[in-house]
Order: sequence, then structure tokens, then C-alpha cells
Amino acid sequence: MGATGIIYKAWQNTPRPIIYNTADGKGNPIKTECKFLDPLGHPKYDAKWHGNCLICGAESQGGIPYKALLGSSYTDWSRHKCPESDHICPACAFTMMLNTASHRCCLFRYSFVADKQLHICNRKEMRDYLINPPEPPFVMAVAVSQKKHIAFKSMVSYDRENFFCNLEEEQIQVNRQEAKDIISVCEALRGIGFTKDEISAGRIRFDKIKKFKLDAYDKINHLLRSIIGTRLFALCLFVAQKMSEEDAICFLGLTLKTVPLPQGHCSSTRHTKAAMSKEDHLDTICGNKSSVSPAGQQNGQMTFPTF
Repeated sequence: MGATGIIYKAWQNTPRPIIYNTADGKGNPIKTECKFLDPLGHPKYDAKWHGNCLICGAESQGGIPYKALLGSSYTDWSRHKCPESDHICPACAFTMMLNTASHRCCLFRYSFVADKQLHICNRKEMRDYLINPPEPPFVMAVAVSQKKHIAFKSMVSYDRENFFCNLEEEQIQVNRQEAKDIISVCEALRGIGFTKDEISAGRIRFDKIKKFKLDAYDKINHLLRSIIGTRLFALCLFVAQKMSEEDAICFLGLTLKTVPLPQGHCSSTRHTKAAMSKEDHLDTICGNKSSVSPAGQQNGQMTFPTF
């Protein structure tokens, strides 16, 4: 079964209503009901037609004439598996049909994961699926522009450790552990004030690290240079959330600069603070969390597995 077949079957097995959870500009939760159309109810659906689907090429009993679905703005003709056909199978039709009666609902507007059921996902939910994918087979795709048909361009994955996820029309190979590590780096950098644009470009601004000791630049630069520019990095950055500042400092192995003590402060206190080791200082900031951060690894480096 191809990608659209798994998606369509997953939708058929999904309880209604299907809810998309998002938020407005102020962070207030918004729940949107996704009312996808069933191609079997399309007025042009021909149950007697038998042949190969124009788009996926699979043999199908029943279909919809492509002229009833594809308008003049459609440009993906070169991607069709059976260009001589004049019908589209129900599975492919489901992923392309636009429900004009319900906020123009269509699958291309959403990121999704299809396994036994169809999950319409926001960025945080997609992040969680990248770190903990479902049992195979499954199809996973991330919509960015919400204007492109990405379902039939997706691939079926059969392994939880190494799988595929579409970022728009691009099929990206994902190693689960590598994705988890990259997401953690991105979320930690966001936690200390970096924007996603700065992370994407590898810009390490002084005003974001000036409160840390001098090795902060080298530590951050080392982590970024090992991952930046890859397509997996682009996918992980898109879905990454934000760590708390405390957790981010611990994860990155950064050390806050010592605040100068006022004149006349007890000398014994100064000596006690001066004798504090780096490990004690990190523990003061964030307990024992530093043991699982990149600083806990050799030379403060983080190793990413090769796909």
C-alpha cells in the first residue's frame, strides 16, 4: 500500500471529530475541527471505473475524473505515476479534495502523521513524533506553506529508528536519535535567547552570550557547526520548541560569570566562592542536570550518530 493508501485508511479509522490544536498570537488555545471530504461522496465519483490511478499508479476499482479535481493552477503533472490515466483513485483524491463549506479544509494545509489513525499535528506534536515515532508502517509530513500537495509525495516508513518525513515536498531521511539530539540543541539555544533565524544562519550574537564565561562561544559554535546546513537540521529547527533558561544553560554546559562582590564583603566568603569548582558552580545553578548535558561528555562536545 502506498502513502496515500495508508493516509486514507488511517482517516477512515479515525474517530470524529478530528481536532487540530493551535493557538492565537497571545497563546490562547484554539481548537479547529478538520472536516475532510470523503471521495466516495464526490458527485463525479464513478464506482464502475477500473484502472490505474493517474497520480499513484495503483490499480483501483472506482475513481474520480481528474478534470473534476485538478484546476488550472495545478502544476504537479510531471510527478504522476500513470500519466495516460484519466481518473484518480479514492486514496489520492482524499488528500487533494477541498472542503469549501468548512474553512476550505484540505489535507495539504496541515502537518500530519498517519499510522492506524490520522493525526493532524501542530509543531510541538510533530516534534514529539520525530522523537518518538509510531509503530510502522506510517507516513509523516510537515506542511510549511500550506499550499502544496505533499501527501502523494511522501514515503512510507517501516522502521522507528530510521524513517522518512517530508518537509513540504522534500523527503528527508531521519535518524531518531540524531533528530532528538539536534532538536535539543535548537531548543537549548532558544532557551538562552537565540531566534530560529539566528540558529539557522549560525549567528552567535555577543549580547546573547555576554553573561556567560568566555568559552560559551566555542561551545555553541562547536555544536552548531556539526549540524548546521543539513536538511534534517532544517526539519528539526522548524518543529523545535524552547527550553527553560535554567535547563538550557545546563544542557549547553555554560557557566555564568561571577558577580563582583561589593567592597567590605566578608573576606572568608570571598575565599569560599573563589574556591568553588566549575562542577560546584554548575550544581549551584541547576543541580545534577549538567551530567546529562554536552558538558558531561568528553571535551564538552556532543557526538551525533551518522545516518
